[in-house]
Amino acid sequence: MTLTAASTGFSVFLLCLTGIHSQSWGVEFTSKDICVFEGSTVEMSCIYTYPPRINDQETVVQRTFWFINLRNKEPLDLREDPNYAGRISYHFSGENCSLKIWDLKLNDSAEYKFRLETNQPDGSFTSSAGVSLTVTALQVKIQTKSECKTLSCLWLEMLCHSSCLPPHSSYVWYKNGGEIPHKTQQKYSDYFYSEDSVSCAVKGYESFHSPVVCGFGSQCHKVSYSARSICAFRGSSVTISCSLQKFHSSSDFWIRVHGQQKINQDSRENRLQVRTDQTQSSLTISDLTESDSDEYRFKSPWWNNDLPGTTLTVVDPHVEVIWSSSGQELVCLSSCFPLHRFPFMWFKNGEEVQGETSSSYRKPVSPEDTYSCSYEGQRSPEVYAPKSVSVSMDLTEILEGSSVILTCSCDAKPAAKFRWYENNQTLLLEGPHLILESVNRSDSRKYRCVAENELGETTSEYVFINVEYPPETSTVSVNPSAEILEGSSVTLTCSSDANPAANYTWFKEDEDSPKASGPNWTIRDFRAELSGFYYCKAENRRGRLQSSLHLIETETTSWKSFAAATITFAVLLFVFLPICIWIKKNWRATEQRDVGPENRTQLNTSPDINNPSAEAAEDQNVLIYSSIHFSENHTDCLYSNIRRNPKLRQNKEDDGVEYSAAVFNRPTKVKRTAGTENTEDSALYSTVNKSVRRKTQVS
Repeated sequence: MTLTAASTGFSVFLLCLTGIHSQSWGVEFTSKDICVFEGSTVEMSCIYTYPPRINDQETVVQRTFWFINLRNKEPLDLREDPNYAGRISYHFSGENCSLKIWDLKLNDSAEYKFRLETNQPDGSFTSSAGVSLTVTALQVKIQTKSECKTLSCLWLEMLCHSSCLPPHSSYVWYKNGGEIPHKTQQKYSDYFYSEDSVSCAVKGYESFHSPVVCGFGSQCHKVSYSARSICAFRGSSVTISCSLQKFHSSSDFWIRVHGQQKINQDSRENRLQVRTDQTQSSLTISDLTESDSDEYRFKSPWWNNDLPGTTLTVVDPHVEVIWSSSGQELVCLSSCFPLHRFPFMWFKNGEEVQGETSSSYRKPVSPEDTYSCSYEGQRSPEVYAPKSVSVSMDLTEILEGSSVILTCSCDAKPAAKFRWYENNQTLLLEGPHLILESVNRSDSRKYRCVAENELGETTSEYVFINVEYPPETSTVSVNPSAEILEGSSVTLTCSSDANPAANYTWFKEDEDSPKASGPNWTIRDFRAELSGFYYCKAENRRGRLQSSLHLIETETTSWKSFAAATITFAVLLFVFLPICIWIKKNWRATEQRDVGPENRTQLNTSPDINNPSAEAAEDQNVLIYSSIHFSENHTDCLYSNIRRNPKLRQNKEDDGVEYSAAVFNRPTKVKRTAGTENTEDSALYSTVNKSVRRKTQVS
């Protein structure tokens, strides 16, 4: 067995195995045998593995701890063992684990094992073997003795012995507190008188020297320090003491090794007090400062000051609560723990938690609560999960193309880490700042951050990035979109892509004053004189844009006028036409009654036998009237042949009523011939001209 660790603040740093991954349970230790000096510090390391999933259930580590292998006893977490109170700490990083013990004692020698507990059924694992730790102390062994021939003394051959020693070590020997020059071997021999004492140490580890022993008899000059090292808080008081044997002198004093200061009972500093009697001497320092950190040794005429004494370290009285590296518990921590290891006290939301006296808080931790600890009257600051999480922007108004910095802040102890999300889904990055460079309108969305520390996490409120830009792609439209009828309503609409939303103003050409405002403008009772160019101006605080449209001249006759004319014509037609026909019939009847039989003309309603084909083409439904004028000579008979069309007219345009005027001229006399007495002397035919009224379309 070899010595692997021993020093003042002596530590053994054993590197953890890395890169080991397994699908099975296991614990591997960096070193299985460690030997250290009493009073030193040691660190043991391991790496553990476990199945990541069992029966489709993810494995979650719930507890990891170190313990001493004791027969027939359940494993006890060393942090709950009062023998190790204030002397141990755990460190976990991933699957690496380590145990650190300082101010080692001889009874700390044991086998140290590691236990892993998970959420799986029967998902616990304990290492079958552990780390065998041996805490040893140097001692002087007297191998041979021989008496002096002339003086009352002994010749001694001695050995500096330990159960484990560093290989190829050099040694230091002390006689009556003074270093013996040039003695560097493990063995040492010399003459010793009854008042002489001896001690040894491994070079480089002088603070862990062997106990002082008498070389000849049991009554010799001897000094033994109560502690090799002491750690104290600034502002507190500390007492450094040693036991004395067989000497007392008024000239005894203490010295500061590095400060080269002599401290005795007559010291002028009131905060330094020395008390010495026949068996003990002590040095008390009150109102400690960092400058009091030094090594203190006892000195007398019978005792040299080469033998290491007590090292004092003064630190800031800062006690803090940290989350263990295993992510399972809170730990009360300080840069050092004073010699008088009073029990720890734990506080939850300002109230003391009963039963919690170790350096670790073993109860469940809630993110809604605050926690603190106290040690030797020093109260730590409270720790808590993040709260008051908020997001701030460096710009109040964001213009497209600019850069924006979002900053996430919170109140958290320990300090929080931050994550940024977009629209509550996409993880953007980690860190307190989110920088958006050259933003565009597509970046207008919601952002939030999550603050997290070991005690929990809290999400901020959403912050909306509103990217502004001037009006673009402005358009105008008109409803109705076809030609506008006079007297109708016209609605003009202006729209644009803008942020913030654009304000709209309407203008007409050659008119400076605005006609209307808003995206829509309705012109009622539109008239021809209102035709022309119209334009709208879209404007926000980022810029403006103008668009125009041309309203063409409208038709002069609207559909309403056309409808009114049609209705009027129909009314007149159906009202006055029957009246005209009735009047006409009455007039004809009256005329026939007034004319005698001798003056009546003969009405021939038979078809014209002279031109039957022509008459057949005429419309039979058309009534033909004839105005008959009589000659002044009533003795002559005048005839007018009035013919009626034998057939209906087929042409649609000839469906009106046809009129013809028959004009009769005065007849001339002709010679009568035989056989023609019953015939007319002359016959005049009127030429009948048709006047046709055709339908016309109104546009």
